[in-house]
Amino acid sequence: MAESDLQNPDPATCAGSSADFETCRNCATPLRGDYCYHCGQRNQQVIGFFPTLVLEAFEGLFAFESRTWRSIWLLFSRPAWLTREYLAGRRIRYLPPLRLFFAFLLAFLFAVSVEMFLDSIGIDIDSEPVVAGQDVSDETLGEDELVEFRTELQKLADRLQIPFLSAENNRKFVALLQDRAIRNFTAIREDPLDFVDQLLEYLPVLLLVMMPVLALIQKIVYIRSGRYYIEHLLLSIQNHSFLFLTFILVFLLDLIIWLDFGILPAIAGFLRILLNLWTVAYLYLSLRQFFGQGYLLTGLKFVSISLTYGIVLLTGILLFSLIGFFVY
Repeated sequence: MAESDLQNPDPATCAGSSADFETCRNCATPLRGDYCYHCGQRNQQVIGFFPTLVLEAFEGLFAFESRTWRSIWLLFSRPAWLTREYLAGRRIRYLPPLRLFFAFLLAFLFAVSVEMFLDSIGIDIDSEPVVAGQDVSDETLGEDELVEFRTELQKLADRLQIPFLSAENNRKFVALLQDRAIRNFTAIREDPLDFVDQLLEYLPVLLLVMMPVLALIQKIVYIRSGRYYIEHLLLSIQNHSFLFLTFILVFLLDLIIWLDFGILPAIAGFLRILLNLWTVAYLYLSLRQFFGQGYLLTGLKFVSISLTYGIVLLTGILLFSLIGFFVY
């Protein structure tokens, strides 16, 4: 075959028969299998059935292949397995840890958005018709809440003193915070779902901060394990990915219960209980399998890690909620 033919292939050949190409259409290297060993391009027809193009797009974006399903199943069923395999150097068989994490994070955010949308529909459908005088009482209740909020806010403002600000600048800064807080409180009362939606925008940042924190807690608790911090971080990434996966499954089960079709809600409710139990057992077994210590010692460390991380996570949520409230 002439060199010019390799550099400028005939379009008819590309759209012709379904026979495999003998040379790579990208770099003209002789092929020895389904993939070019020189550039890595797959040996397949460019012009073909449209669903094939769609599948190829998803395959490139989400690594939509057998190792995807293998990774998801092992993530769900084998605590700490993917982390141990990754550290053992067997990485090509499974999806990278961060790819799994971000994939399930996006899926989780989508599920939460859908749930919020369904809740908003449910509120509209289930809302009772307004009777005479009801709007007046609601408005009065809102004014009472606003007055109470202003009172509590003023008490807090009187005690707030920024150390590095002068008295005059501190007064102006506190007044600015008060004004912003009152405006945001009124806006949130009118549309609370919009505020929750904005908080979800900060969720990925919070979780990216929390994963290294959990790894640090594990490092301190297992200080004598001989594990590097990056190993604790990899386990933290896998466990967070598992939690996102369980949240998605819980959402699907709740959706089945909400549809209320035949005996499916009863089955979904039972599976939800099993899933909750498996979540606790999974996190415990991940420590047991990864660090190889006894059941009792692992149990004590699991409780201490869970309590510490729970306090830190709650603090982070409150902090991010406070930031979200003032920047809303």
